[in-house]
Amino acid sequence: MLQWIAILRNLLYLTSLAHQSEHIPYDRVKLFGLIRYYAPEKQKALSAIRSSPVSDDKELEEQLLDLLLSISENERIQIAHHIGNDLKAYFPQECEELTTLENYNSDMPVIRYQKNLIKLNKYISLVDIAILKGKYYLAYKVTYRCLREYYRDFQYKHRIQLNSDPKDISHSSISVYHYILKYLNKYGHQAPSRYLLYFSMVSHNLSEDEEKDNPNDEKSKEKKYDRLYAEYAKDNVQKIIRYISKYF
Repeated sequence: MLQWIAILRNLLYLTSLAHQSEHIPYDRVKLFGLIRYYAPEKQKALSAIRSSPVSDDKELEEQLLDLLLSISENERIQIAHHIGNDLKAYFPQECEELTTLENYNSDMPVIRYQKNLIKLNKYISLVDIAILKGKYYLAYKVTYRCLREYYRDFQYKHRIQLNSDPKDISHSSISVYHYILKYLNKYGHQAPSRYLLYFSMVSHNLSEDEEKDNPNDEKSKEKKYDRLYAEYAKDNVQKIIRYISKYF
């Protein structure tokens, strides 16, 4: 078992030192941002801590310690890794433990965010290879398949019921982002509606192109797709998946 109280006290001590130093370009706001990023359900608790009057840094650190301990271990490890990597140039020995943390509890699932990004990176590598070879339709097709698979996994994980074809990523995107919006609203965090519009628009564009294609006419497809469109699909799908991976 990890000695989390000692680990987090060290983390908070280092962030405090860096925050107060004139020679280290680091602000405690980075820690607040990481908490919001990895544990959006703690948004209200974090806001309460930031707005409450405290007598000194020690009192603030105690409140942050309690908050960090209330976050699941997977997300705590991710926060520790980020802080350790940010500050290891200034505190190499003190940050070594933070950057090498692993989940030693065999009953805990693998870190879902990291697992999803490893899978995503494999897809993106295949897309990049296809683009370099000038096979732009193949790059698009792999990108489309990647997004469809992530949507399907997300719906299965959260038992989201669909009334349409599960292969239709346009409808899938709406169901996934409505789920995320409800989740954020439940914990008092308002997600900008433009995210829903943006991801739905990208998914609809990819879905529309896929539906229009003739599956028996590979040559015409290769002529239709160029490098610009293949990279557009890759970059936008990468953004979508990085965002939804936090909520797996």
